[in-house]
Amino acid sequence: MKIYHIVWSMIAVLAFLFILTPYYRKKEEKKNKLERDYFSLLKNEIDKEEPSKELIEAAKKVHTSNYIDTDEKLIAQIKNDKQMMKAI
Repeated sequence: MKIYHIVWSMIAVLAFLFILTPYYRKKEEKKNKLERDYFSLLKNEIDKEEPSKELIEAAKKVHTSNYIDTDEKLIAQIKNDKQMMKAI
């Protein structure tokens, strides 16, 4: 394989990545906004015993992993996040 084959393949990969960047950037901005909203609600409710419905809805949007599939696990995660924020 000659050097110009390597150069052209690198240019093609960079062009492909450049085309995909806006899609991933929008996705990352949306995720960051959801996390900011969640943690600001969490900060406002840090001393409350039970989480509000608004906080639970925000947590559902942020914690979308497979292991948090029930409301009990979600509330446990919210309480864990509150403890972590108190420790900070």
